[in-house]
Amino acid sequence: VLIVHPFEDTMRQQLARGSESYWGELGPQVLPSSATYKFVKPPVSLAGASREQDVWPAALARLVRDVEAVGDFDIALLSCGGLGMLLAAHIHQHLKRTAFYIGGALQLFFGVMGTRWMDLTKDKAGVYGALGRSYASHRANWTRPKAAERPKDANKVENGAYW
Repeated sequence: VLIVHPFEDTMRQQLARGSESYWGELGPQVLPSSATYKFVKPPVSLAGASREQDVWPAALARLVRDVEAVGDFDIALLSCGGLGMLLAAHIHQHLKRTAFYIGGALQLFFGVMGTRWMDLTKDKAGVYGALGRSYASHRANWTRPKAAERPKDANKVENGAYW
């Protein structure tokens, strides 16, 4: 399983804990321990991050090279902003693999909380019930993205929704 997400370091840390530590009995369904996970960190093009964001074709080309360099994978789960759908198309058309654009919620798979989901954790029975119950029961094992993965102007993006 290829994961394309800017919180690679935090996700690796959480994966080492085991998904049961933050998802409880749902852990094996969310992130099966039998799978092999590979990561690619995409360029961050918002919140004052300074990489290749000013020239998106160059950023996409680098991201494609990075994905191709990881070797074999069966499925890619993507959360990489405006490059995501273009990357998904490349993975499908050229690499003949399956790709899903999950978006910001992909961090939740790894027990990485963001501001936008904090209110949803209060829901124990509705649509977000599994998230709410898991967070309530295993809160000590959920985390926030590492400081190094937080762009300098993160609070200017939907009030820091991802961080």
